[in-house]
Amino acid sequence: MTERRRPGHAARMIDVPGVRVMSFLIAATAATLGTEVGAQQLVGRVVDERTGLAVRGAVVRLLGRDGRTDAYAVTDSVGRFTLVPSAEGEFMLQARGFGYHPASSPLLSLKSEGVVQLDIGLVPAPVGIEGVTVSVEREAEALLRTLGHSPRSLGLRWIDRPTIEATPVPLGTRDIIRWRGIPGVWVQETGTAPGVSGLCVSFRRGRAFGGERCALILLNGVPIRPDAADGLSADEIEAIAILTPVDGNALYGAVGGGGVVLIWTRSGGP
Repeated sequence: MTERRRPGHAARMIDVPGVRVMSFLIAATAATLGTEVGAQQLVGRVVDERTGLAVRGAVVRLLGRDGRTDAYAVTDSVGRFTLVPSAEGEFMLQARGFGYHPASSPLLSLKSEGVVQLDIGLVPAPVGIEGVTVSVEREAEALLRTLGHSPRSLGLRWIDRPTIEATPVPLGTRDIIRWRGIPGVWVQETGTAPGVSGLCVSFRRGRAFGGERCALILLNGVPIRPDAADGLSADEIEAIAILTPVDGNALYGAVGGGGVVLIWTRSGGP
C-alpha cells in the first residue's frame, strides 16, 4: 500500500482485521499509511464500528517498533485524541476501549512536521472481555489522569475488588456503594418501568453541582440502563469509580453532568 496522494484528494478507507481506519491526509507532502506521511502530529477520533458513535475514554497509544509506548492519550467526550511522537520514526497506533476489542493501525512512518488525522473504529466485544481483571486499575488510571486524578485520589469513590469482598453481605451494585458510605453521594431506587427498579446514584450538593440528577452509568465503558446496573451481583464486579458532576461533565459532556458511575466486571463475567 504505497500509493501517494496530492493535497485535496478524498479520504481513503483502509480495512484491517479488527479495525477500520479512515485516513485524512492533511500535510502538503502527506502520503498514505505504510509510507512516509510527513506528519509529526496525529489527531483523530475513536468511534464504534457498528454505530459510528464516539467512544469516550478510550486509551490511544503510539507504539514504536520495539512495542514501547511513545505517546498516549485518552479520548474526550466526542472521541477525539491528539498524539505527538517524541521523534521521527515508524509507529503503530493502538486503541483500547472498555467493551471493545483492541485495534491497531498499519505501520506509520512519521517525519518532523505536518498533521495527519486517523479515525479508528472499534468492534464491540462481549462485556467482561478476557483480561479485564488485570488491566482495570491501569486503564482507570489512564482515564482519570485527564482529570488530574488517579483511582486512589478518588478516596471512598474508588471501590476495588478487595473492598467489595470485605463488604458485609454485598448483594449488588447498590449495596456495595451504600456500604461505602460516600459523603454527599445518595443511592436510591428509581422506577424505570412498572415493577422494575433501577440504580440511581446522585450528588446532593446543590443544583449547581448536579442537584439530584441520576448519574450516568457505564459498564466496561458502555452506557447501560439503571435496571441493568442494579441487576449486577457483587461477584461480577471488579471495580467501581464514581465521578462528581464536575468531572463527569468535563469527561463526558452534558450527559455526565449528574455524575458518572464507572463499573468494571471481572474477567469472564457477563
